[in-house]
Amino acid sequence: MPTLLNLPKLNQKRGNPNELIDQMARGSKQSAPIMAVRKGNKNQDLTSIITSIKASVAQNLGKYGDRYIAIRDKSELTDYIDKCIENKICAIDTETTSLDPLTTTIAGFSIFTPGEKAAYVPINHCSYITFTKLKNQLSEQFCGQQLQRLQDNNVKNIFFNAKFDIRVIRHTLGVKLNAYFDSYIAAKLLNENEEESNLKSLHNKYCLDGKEDAFRFSDLFDDVTFIYVPIGTGYLYAARDAEITYELFKFQEPYLTKGTPENIESELEGVSNVFWNIEMPLIDVNVDLEDTGVYFDMQLDEEFSKKYNEQLIERENEFHKITAQYEKEINSYRRIMGANCKLDNPISIGSPQQIAILLYDILKLTSCEKGKPRGTGENAIKGMDHPVAKAILDYRETQKLLSTYVDKLPDDVNPQTHRIHAKFNPVGTVTGRYACLNGIEPIETPNGMIPISCLNVGDEVYCLNNNGEKVTSIIESSFCYSNEDMVDVIIEDDNGNEVTIRCTKNHRFLGQDGNYVEAQYLREGFPLKGVTNCEN
Repeated sequence: MPTLLNLPKLNQKRGNPNELIDQMARGSKQSAPIMAVRKGNKNQDLTSIITSIKASVAQNLGKYGDRYIAIRDKSELTDYIDKCIENKICAIDTETTSLDPLTTTIAGFSIFTPGEKAAYVPINHCSYITFTKLKNQLSEQFCGQQLQRLQDNNVKNIFFNAKFDIRVIRHTLGVKLNAYFDSYIAAKLLNENEEESNLKSLHNKYCLDGKEDAFRFSDLFDDVTFIYVPIGTGYLYAARDAEITYELFKFQEPYLTKGTPENIESELEGVSNVFWNIEMPLIDVNVDLEDTGVYFDMQLDEEFSKKYNEQLIERENEFHKITAQYEKEINSYRRIMGANCKLDNPISIGSPQQIAILLYDILKLTSCEKGKPRGTGENAIKGMDHPVAKAILDYRETQKLLSTYVDKLPDDVNPQTHRIHAKFNPVGTVTGRYACLNGIEPIETPNGMIPISCLNVGDEVYCLNNNGEKVTSIIESSFCYSNEDMVDVIIEDDNGNEVTIRCTKNHRFLGQDGNYVEAQYLREGFPLKGVTNCEN
């Protein structure tokens, strides 16, 4: 097992249900938090929504009532863990309040072992009426002690996206579990072009031949935080996750086991080697990487911010000073174009359209990028032997330092650990390279900095080769979050215009009080910095 360096304490401050409630209600005129529903029903209160959820779950999952159980007694959980130890194998899944393992509150966990009913263990569920913690739940401490028994007895733990569940259990229950098999990684290795890589869809496709609807969290719960879902309703969904994780594992395992008919026939010996000898051992490494994080010096960053903002102004002024030497040519162009002239005065260095006019229509320069006669990206400009081109590149160099690193990285610093905890995906690319990006991450391309969500397969981007040299590369594949992981946030700006932002649940928005709030906890009326109103 890798040695941890400067690992934050397991008992560091995390969100608790009561604090979560306060956070959700902040900025609302209502005495209780309003849980808006994405499906257009934004005026429903939580009680009405829960009533609807109960009916939906009963209709879609009620048939599983005899197959699953909720464990709320210490002796029941002890006995169940005994069965897991006896079988030497079990599947585990967690339910949480957020996607950040360092700060989340665990609602409970589900567990399954062959020969037993899949079980859900509630820990921190709250009343959707009084918003207080429900009684007859097991404590984090006791659950941690029981899960530790799995580790002590070398039980084979099966997960779907093991890295997340292991980190959650580690930071909420104080136990570091090992993963024997990760069905998410297995799915990505067995089919790198899998269209739907979430648990429900994969299980339905490979274990049920597509004969059953793959009910996702958002389909059944309208994105209501799981701790408010009644235990008698939520256990049907949660316990099923553990069971289908195990069933998906049983389907995948023969294909990844050398010598089996499935492995031989499918010629998967090489894939098996990658899975067992590379990807599975890397889970512990990735867990430790993400937990440990990277220290970030805020004071030094502020010094850099001041320095490079001053430099940015200087380089913009230098651009205007140089372009002023071509005032005659610029004014001539303005006269010719008349009312159709699209140039500001002075010319905007941040406008690709105006830069193209300046370079190609006024200065009569030639693009250095094949196939892009009016290109304004680095490849088009860097070969131009002209002071204006150099001034543009110098400005963009400083702008990139600020926007990509100096000004952006502080937003990613965890306030408790003072570190940046990146999220690594070892199977995020078909080539095997690590992926460590979010949807709004700006990516350097020959056409400038572009958000990753705006890029497509086949587009060119800059990256580093094995020698650390910047080279162009073609995007070979893409991966998108499932709808289960996304929310719509509608904001109203100072001009009264509504803008819908589709983002991941844990995407953070800056409130007027200076604190960041994840998208999933935003409610109508929450005051965002620079925004008149918002709703989720």
